[in-house]
Amino acid sequence: MGAKTLFLAPFLLAGCVAQKALLPAKLPAWIIQPVDDGSRHPESRQKTRDIGRISAGFFDGKNGFHAVYSAYNQLHYIYEPNIAAQKKFFPHRFETIPFPFDPRATSASIAVDKSGRPHVIYYGKNGIQYVLLTTNGWVLGLLTDHADLGKPWAFLFDSKDVPVLIFSHQKEGLAMTRPTANGWKEEEIPLREDAVAGEIACLGAKIDREGTLHLAYLLNAKNKATLWYTRRYSGASPAGVPGPMERGSWEPARPMTDFTVRHLSNCRMAFTADAQPVYAWVGWTKKEWDGNEKLVFGERRAGGWRQTIIEEPIASGQELARLDFAVDGSGRGHLVLTNPNTLNIAYFSTDAKRRWLKTVIAPAPMRPRNPSLSVDQNGRPWVLFQDGRTDTLRLARLEH
Repeated sequence: MGAKTLFLAPFLLAGCVAQKALLPAKLPAWIIQPVDDGSRHPESRQKTRDIGRISAGFFDGKNGFHAVYSAYNQLHYIYEPNIAAQKKFFPHRFETIPFPFDPRATSASIAVDKSGRPHVIYYGKNGIQYVLLTTNGWVLGLLTDHADLGKPWAFLFDSKDVPVLIFSHQKEGLAMTRPTANGWKEEEIPLREDAVAGEIACLGAKIDREGTLHLAYLLNAKNKATLWYTRRYSGASPAGVPGPMERGSWEPARPMTDFTVRHLSNCRMAFTADAQPVYAWVGWTKKEWDGNEKLVFGERRAGGWRQTIIEEPIASGQELARLDFAVDGSGRGHLVLTNPNTLNIAYFSTDAKRRWLKTVIAPAPMRPRNPSLSVDQNGRPWVLFQDGRTDTLRLARLEH
């Protein structure tokens, strides 16, 4: 696709700018391989396949690939320690997680601790559930029944390799839970009333080398989106922070930036290596999407915060586009977007000048849906997606 100049309608998004030209990426070709086409489940009596509607991938410190995905009303786990060397994908390990999950669920998360054990977060029938793979098999623990189905969460490990979950609480705005000697401990994150008066579109968290937990979330209320930020110190407060900060206390939340938006969806947030939040989202102006949706990226640059329209329009009037977003260790942005209009997956990445480049991953006949983006230790993108034509889970990767 050639470069195209993008123009911003002045009434659409106050404070946004359009990228002058969306550049075609000079990248190697994408290799697409099947992960699960249903043949792994010959004994299943479930009529609903729904393979890959939910998926999430993760690369461990040794560049081994771990993933979890849905099929036949269950979650399944796969692991391949040397995926980059495979010409044809075949996982070293495949297991069905033996606990039910809510079929209405829309997301799951997977992370791997320093010992190489996968931890999975998903919506079960009784709330957000947590499973851990041990030498004795999968262990289930109910995290919380206070979470709203479909609301965003952030799942990560602290500096002591303890899993931490931050989620949208039904009554308290945001809460955090983690395991202790007496079970999982849930605590409210203290926020101002105006910091939770609206819908939390997305959130992200990062723990830095000093053990400080950075938390940011985008709050959407009354045609205005506000980026809020707070942090929790694990030790003595750093110089320059006003007031005493006790061990484990939260800094008062503060707004970082705001912008006007009519409608916002598919928001995803990440943190850069220096603990700066960045985010991507889809916006439109009318009550329903009509083919004029915009893909927008927000970040802080010299001179302040900036909302950049990466591409417009991006979707048809039949189905809203779906996206996933990540930042690698070098600060490079990666974004994947399914486009119901062109029936493909677009991959966007930033170059050395922080411009967005675009390439197409999956051809139209596959009718790709529900992409999940992972970035390995070398900054290479991998995309799990649902092939709507054959109801198959596929994995796309760039050639060397």
